[in-house]
Amino acid sequence: MDSLPQEMIDRISGYLPYNDLKNTLLVSRRFSHAAERESGAFSRFDLNGANADNFLTVYSTRRWRYLRHVEFRTHLHPLPAIVNDPDICYERPEELREWDIRFTRQIKFLFDTIARVEDKAKEYGPGRLQLTINTPSRLPLWDWCMRREYIGWRVHLLSAEKLPQLYCVRSLFVRNPTSEHLYEEGDATIVKLDLRVLIDLSGKLPNLESLKCKLGMCEWTRASWDDRVSDENLGQYTRDWDGPRRDSRNGFASALQEKYDLGLLPPSLRSVDLDFLYPWMEVYYADRRDPLANMVEPLLHDHFSSSLRLLSQQLRRMYVRLVADATLFWPNEKNSSTPSWPNLESLEVVFCPASPSGLWYFHGPEGEGHLKPLPTTISPTTSYPPLSQSSGDCQCGRIVMRSSIDNYVILDSQFHVIPTDEMMIPFLTGFAKAAATMRNLREVALWGILLNAAKDTISEYRDRYGQASVDCVQQTEEWLAWGLAYAAPGGRVLHASPGTQNAAFRQLWWHVGNWRPSEELYALMRRVGGGGDEEELVEYWHHDRYRGGLVSLDVFKTSEMFGDSDEDYPKWSF
Repeated sequence: MDSLPQEMIDRISGYLPYNDLKNTLLVSRRFSHAAERESGAFSRFDLNGANADNFLTVYSTRRWRYLRHVEFRTHLHPLPAIVNDPDICYERPEELREWDIRFTRQIKFLFDTIARVEDKAKEYGPGRLQLTINTPSRLPLWDWCMRREYIGWRVHLLSAEKLPQLYCVRSLFVRNPTSEHLYEEGDATIVKLDLRVLIDLSGKLPNLESLKCKLGMCEWTRASWDDRVSDENLGQYTRDWDGPRRDSRNGFASALQEKYDLGLLPPSLRSVDLDFLYPWMEVYYADRRDPLANMVEPLLHDHFSSSLRLLSQQLRRMYVRLVADATLFWPNEKNSSTPSWPNLESLEVVFCPASPSGLWYFHGPEGEGHLKPLPTTISPTTSYPPLSQSSGDCQCGRIVMRSSIDNYVILDSQFHVIPTDEMMIPFLTGFAKAAATMRNLREVALWGILLNAAKDTISEYRDRYGQASVDCVQQTEEWLAWGLAYAAPGGRVLHASPGTQNAAFRQLWWHVGNWRPSEELYALMRRVGGGGDEEELVEYWHHDRYRGGLVSLDVFKTSEMFGDSDEDYPKWSF
């Protein structure tokens, strides 16, 4: 066997099933090396404090070349049990500080451990790892305050500059734990992560090529409960708080601006896949009758949206799901420099039907939500979770037990399906201006999900408009999509009917129902991809008609970013 060339041994091993590879481990050293590589047995490692020594022992050798994925879970202290303490339901300032310290200590351990292996195994190559970090979870006790399960505060990373640089990490994925993880941990709950952690970690990965996230979780929850739960104030604490949410968005933007100005963004970054609306079904089941907070004030535009343009200079692929305004694509200041996307080839933006200013991009069939009611203003006193019990705070949270959680139901009050021109036209205009400068653009999709499920709103329609208006509102749940798609000559299309794969001409799909753009916007949109009037452009209108021209969600679900995995349909309990 030792006389066989290594190339032949590798080829033979590549055809062997997993069990046969185990049998070749002891044939010879070269067969052993090939079996270890082809089996994938050393391609993944779930790192934690208990197995760190094993990680160092195994991967400080040639097996470093086989490692492709390291996953790490972070945890906070368990939820406190209910006791005779009126403040047990509130996160105290010292507890919030302890959260940050504990999370920072775990991230420091992760980076130090990988850095040690990277240094010891450098003779075997630089390494190419995907690093997956799960946001913090908390183990429950038998009974605890319901308020503690819906946490508004964010966990922060302290002193990120003290982390070692990891040259081996090529892909970073920061996500909420999957439902399987939470089940394994005993039905744990999730603590929200400060969004700037994404940028701080990326700054320590000089060879980063891909940045991914799936973050959100309970930012839109408005719980409804059946008659078995005698608690009328659950909405006060089964929701996210607007102050920490806005601070997290602005913190992300400030960190990105800082890294950009100092030249600390990884120059190798080519792809971002950022889902800030995870899980997406939670967002679209939000009650459309609820007023939304203005995340922009006191600024003139959304700092979070505009900051994402800073990544565009070097990207080839950009997929994002977020709450955004037109500054995601184009600045609103007249004296701002013209942005450019010199290398971008693939772009997908899934936008929330609500804007950062608290206004909706869509309204109801009778004009509901048409720029009214005005969004609520974030207040330093009323927009942040209380740190102790006060006279104006509801008392019921601390007596709700775990046994009541299974009574959670979803309100069917989603009826915003008609575009609001005052919001939609500026948003699409910014996109069209930007897309006209993307000379390398091969494919693009800009779309949002519309849920028409208004059964719980029928009585309001009847009382306000009369019985005839009920016919305007669908009484069955329908998942719809509204948006645009583009393919350059020879580019991939979302669907081939109608449309032509690898066509010799440009193609533009209008999945906008009966809505029509203004003449100015239409002219801009025909220049998507840097094309001019002389270049052939084939447009598709009113195809796949679905209830008034709107298209089914399935039209856009074929994109790479939008999946049907269990992670997109989480099964955690409330």
